[in-house]
Amino acid sequence: MQTKTEATDLDAYVGARLTELRLQQRETVNSVARALGAVPEQVERWESGTQRIPASSLYDLAELLHCRISSFYGLSTTEDSSPHEHGAISELL
Repeated sequence: MQTKTEATDLDAYVGARLTELRLQQRETVNSVARALGAVPEQVERWESGTQRIPASSLYDLAELLHCRISSFYGLSTTEDSSPHEHGAISELL
């Protein structure tokens, strides 16, 4: 049984999406860490999926990377899309 602090497959997926979104915006791990007041190693742990991203940091990351929070879950940014239409995230839930 997993504890609340253990990373899951979903955490790994969100971390991989963070990497993709960061690279799309041409941000470095260091620049993201600096903007969030974190150390680069923390961002690396999030990206590798070994640590969960706190909700407040996810919000800040979305602002920094000019995306919606749903983007970290691989969901479409259109309002009329259903989360069930997205295979990758549905498999993890």
